Amino acid sequence: MSTLRAGVARRVALSVGASAALVLLLLYLLLRQQLIMQFDDELRADLRMIANITNVYRNGDLYVNLDADVQVDYGEHGDKLYEVLDSDSTEVVDSSPLLEEKGWRVTFPHPRDQVAILEHTLTDGRVFRLAGRRMEAQWGGDENTSPPKDLKEVEVIVIAGRDRAPLDTALWRLASTFIAAELVFALAAGFGAFHAASKGLTPLSTLTAELDKSPIEVRARPFAEAGPAEIGSVARALNRLLGRINMTMARERRFLADAAHELNTPLAELRTVNDVALLRSDSIERLHHAATVSRDVAAKLGETLKTLFALSRGEAGIEPSRAIAIGNLLRELWANAQARLPQRRLVLEASASCDVEWYLPPTAMRGLIKNLIDNAVAHAPSGSTVRASALEKRDAKILILENAAPDLDAEDISRLFEPFWRKEAAHTDRGHAGLGLTLAQDYAEAMRASIVAVLTPEHILRFTLRWPLYVVD
Repeated sequence: MSTLRAGVARRVALSVGASAALVLLLLYLLLRQQLIMQFDDELRADLRMIANITNVYRNGDLYVNLDADVQVDYGEHGDKLYEVLDSDSTEVVDSSPLLEEKGWRVTFPHPRDQVAILEHTLTDGRVFRLAGRRMEAQWGGDENTSPPKDLKEVEVIVIAGRDRAPLDTALWRLASTFIAAELVFALAAGFGAFHAASKGLTPLSTLTAELDKSPIEVRARPFAEAGPAEIGSVARALNRLLGRINMTMARERRFLADAAHELNTPLAELRTVNDVALLRSDSIERLHHAATVSRDVAAKLGETLKTLFALSRGEAGIEPSRAIAIGNLLRELWANAQARLPQRRLVLEASASCDVEWYLPPTAMRGLIKNLIDNAVAHAPSGSTVRASALEKRDAKILILENAAPDLDAEDISRLFEPFWRKEAAHTDRGHAGLGLTLAQDYAEAMRASIVAVLTPEHILRFTLRWPLYVVD
């Protein structure tokens, strides 16, 4: 498995190596062109020399007056050649020993007043680079003697050539040098990139080692946020995640403790009642009382377990949406709640704005409203009014339920949705386990709605449910 360090080093090395290769290639091409230009300059110099010693005499003879000290270069085993042709390029006037002894002849175009350069391969396989020019032969007499007036101008084609082998050797050495330099540079770049990546990724390696040693789900202390900005951002994100995990685990521990307490209290009551009944087993009245209490406790336990199962499933949000008459649903659930506690003498005041139809998951919506109404019926003062209203805005649809809550304080609002939390003053035995608002919040989240509780200065507890328009329509 490739590591981040190796990947960074590889990418940096390839990038640097490619840039270096491009620079070295451009430099190589420049130097290569320089070597070829230098070779051609020397070839042109040879052409000028041959042209200057290509002489015509009074008797019409024409030949090349080559000095003895340079004849070796133009010999059979030399690396230079020359050839002089007549103006029609049909007859060889003079040529170097290399061509003359082998009976070879070079072909060439006939430019005038300019030098043409091309390459020619001899019969023995050697490649010569040639320079040629059409020109008039020079007077071959003594420099103090003027050419005769009746001497005709003789036009010739002068060709000079050099063996290309030294140039090819120089170009091959140049290319080899640059290839070796590129390889060395690539290796150095790779080593430097790996070293730099190792050093630059040290904070990340440290963070990874900490995660391997102490996974985030069991880690107690936060990650160090000092260091490079990128690593600091990762560490801060991990610390936020760690904080949420710790909060969730703490909430789960409180939930388990509260659940154990809520289940143990009625069980203890059940044991006590039955123990007392067994002490007076001959009393029908005692046994009847024990049976009645056992039935009520079992019903309460069943309701608590049913709510816990609903919380654990969290499946309400997967059902399809249907048209729900909000006003009818409020009145139906209110009637059911009132039937359970008629002595509370509460009144529901649903405004005309509630007589609307919204498309929502019916099970989740019914569970949400039921738990809010049950909470109001259980804790609102006897004889008070519970109010409901609906709003339809451009980007959302809102449902508001509010009831008097004289026993609540502002600091209690943050704990309303905690499982099993109940204000001591409101902790009366009305068949509620303190899970209604927790379940209402879960139903709201399943429908992608928000639920906010606010306590007004007049001690009115207001629940605001808000659905984004794209959820309701």
